[in-house]
Amino acid sequence: MLPDNLRNDGTAFQQHLLQQKSRLQTEKNSWRFGLNYLFETLKQHKDWYARNQQFVQLRKDVRRFETHVSTVRTILAESVSKLDLEAGLRGAELEGRVGAYKIMFEVTKIVSSLSRPLVKLQILKPNEASLSIYCDTFVLDIVLSGGEGAVETASLTTVEKDQSSQFPDRDEDLLASLKLLANGDSASFTEKLNRLINRAELAVKFPTMNFEQLELELFTKATEACSHQQYWTVKRAVEGIQMLFKDPFACLPVVEPPRKHAAATDRNDRPDGDHDDLNISVHADVLSPLANGEWSGSVSFIEWRGAVALHVVADVPLVMAGPQARKLALVAMRKHVDVTATAPKDVHEDERLFNEFVSWTTPDGKKPISPRLHFARDHSICSVFPSRCSLAMRQEYTLTTKEISGGLNLHSFPIPLVNVSIETLANVFEICGRSLLFHALLLSAFCSRCNVFGQRISAENEDAVNARIKVDVAAAERITMNTGDLLGAGRQVLIELNTKPDCSLQLSVKCQTETTPALPLENAVTLQKLVNTCHSIPLLTYYALKRAVQAKNGPLSAAGVGANGEDCDGIAALEGDLSVAMKMEGESMLLDEMDMF
Repeated sequence: MLPDNLRNDGTAFQQHLLQQKSRLQTEKNSWRFGLNYLFETLKQHKDWYARNQQFVQLRKDVRRFETHVSTVRTILAESVSKLDLEAGLRGAELEGRVGAYKIMFEVTKIVSSLSRPLVKLQILKPNEASLSIYCDTFVLDIVLSGGEGAVETASLTTVEKDQSSQFPDRDEDLLASLKLLANGDSASFTEKLNRLINRAELAVKFPTMNFEQLELELFTKATEACSHQQYWTVKRAVEGIQMLFKDPFACLPVVEPPRKHAAATDRNDRPDGDHDDLNISVHADVLSPLANGEWSGSVSFIEWRGAVALHVVADVPLVMAGPQARKLALVAMRKHVDVTATAPKDVHEDERLFNEFVSWTTPDGKKPISPRLHFARDHSICSVFPSRCSLAMRQEYTLTTKEISGGLNLHSFPIPLVNVSIETLANVFEICGRSLLFHALLLSAFCSRCNVFGQRISAENEDAVNARIKVDVAAAERITMNTGDLLGAGRQVLIELNTKPDCSLQLSVKCQTETTPALPLENAVTLQKLVNTCHSIPLLTYYALKRAVQAKNGPLSAAGVGANGEDCDGIAALEGDLSVAMKMEGESMLLDEMDMF
């Protein structure tokens, strides 16, 4: 309320208003007003923060409840599935068809879990020994024999634009995956069926494209590209095209059955103090296919960036150094055109394509390409003692290269459909083949900690030569081995193994320095015979050094050397030993997934 002296005096009231305005302006410029303003602002922000925290907590509660509901649904679904299985098994037991019922139940469960809104997926059971899966673009028929559930036949028929096709290779691939399913491994069948449904989904999204015709053209181009490359073959598979890499000259030891571990008290009494056996599985001696010079992958179709692309999937991930990965990226991402070697390169465009390649993600959000900068093993011992040779050599390898420069781990990668040509596929095979061959060569020496080639070298063999070899690599081009003081002080020898783009090898042996005294090293012709016959670092090292080691040890050990200077006995022994199973100490293999990298 106004004071009494201002109620009926207009002039005094106006003066009062002016005084109030000036006082407020003065207070605004004072520190007290600033403190009050900050205090009120902090109170307001505190209120906002409290409300925001309540909202955040509510969001967390909602997510937690959604996860809980999803978990309960999963548990209920699993319980219902188990009850259905138990109920079905009781009836199948009475009818003597337990095995067949289990397979049909597993297939039905997998198909139900892979159903999609865009495609029609239907399961029909004409009788108790057959099962058919119908989709928009394929029909899958499974016939079981007997009550044990043995898969008798399996066929895949693809249907596109009112045209159907069936191939024996695809049926064999499907049958193999179903046999794995019958043995309890459903991963292969699930993946193949998932790829088939993905293709049916693509046919709905891109109705103008004929994927059956695209696959036929892709198979023709891939076959033509393989004809220009070594060690590559392609064949049809359920998911599309299967690529196979096979080095026929790979010579890895054969794994022996794991020996029984000694008691804990015996292990504690070992003089070497090696207690690693405690953590080694009895199944740790299973080699990966790449360790035997074999690799496989598949090519199917995928949606990427709103268009159709090829999806190259590796069964065992590809490991590549930075330069190799960059070459692969540019080959896959750039449309092939015939340009002169002197044409200027667009560095920025190359960098953009490489970044797109390494950062690509699959439709389910996974990143298939990840960094891989370190080797998984840097030390191993290889015992080489061929049956027809008197020289036993125990080779201790140490990898001095500790890091893969710009290394990448490739589970899969895309190739835009507009870039697919015979030249592109041939270049992809060339780059991947060289990397795989290099990888397999390293695995021949580092597949496990202890490897045996030929006869086992007993601990009492005092004549065995101990070679400490340092290995330096430049992936995927060169492997250099330094023999150290094996041939005497100041007589270091370098064994260099080069891989060429066409997957051929070149082996050379030379002294490290020009001042090194003359040594009886193998000549180039003999070395080329060796490398054309065998792709194994321990065996190549053995025969490349055999002449020099025998000359150093004396005339008795060098009796096998021919008068003309060529180690004919060594070559004959090598060629003969290739058909004989090698042996290897299998109890100490700790390489993760048997990958060298």
